[in-house]
Amino acid sequence: MMSDPKNAAIIKSEANGQGTVSIVAGDSYFTQPVTLTVRNPDGTTVAYRAEAYFILENGEWRFVSTDEPK
Repeated sequence: MMSDPKNAAIIKSEANGQGTVSIVAGDSYFTQPVTLTVRNPDGTTVAYRAEAYFILENGEWRFVSTDEPK
């Protein structure tokens, strides 16, 4: 599937540093710093940092959300 040239698109995502596991109210959460590389509609690229959050459910890590990229 090709991205819409009128919108920005994530072209690369990679782990940025070591993730951490924490337990909150009995649930295990994994936080992973990531770098997202975005191609803007004008062809320029920009790198953003964010934290990706996962929860351990039934023995599998499931994606929850990210914070706002910076």
